[in-house]
Amino acid sequence: MSGREGYAVLGIPVVHDPNDGFANASTLKRGHKCCGGCCDMRRAVVIVNIISVCLGAIGLPLVVFGYKVMNSSSELVDAMDDDEAKQQFTDAEKTLGASMGLIVFLGISKLICGSVGIYGAITYKVWAVAISLAF
Repeated sequence: MSGREGYAVLGIPVVHDPNDGFANASTLKRGHKCCGGCCDMRRAVVIVNIISVCLGAIGLPLVVFGYKVMNSSSELVDAMDDDEAKQQFTDAEKTLGASMGLIVFLGISKLICGSVGIYGAITYKVWAVAISLAF
């Protein structure tokens, strides 16, 4: 190499072993592997948090869209003949409406905590990874 440090996936520096893979007491890696040995814990935290943020970013708008569709279906309720079904649908609308703010708050918190976890894994900040672990 021409004096430049090599980088692997996600901008994580590649460490070149001067002993060509033969470990001794000074070069022995102290971390452990994840997923059957395919990656280290740092890279696994980044990958899991990226998946979590992506699923949350897809799921949150779908939940809000479903709530809006359910609220706009008053014509469907009026067309029902069964009074018991109307009452159950109205009760479900009230319950969902009461908890929708909490659902959106938890979804946004999940996105923020996952992003903080990615930052923590890349920059070796234990407190940031612990925050993502909380959610």
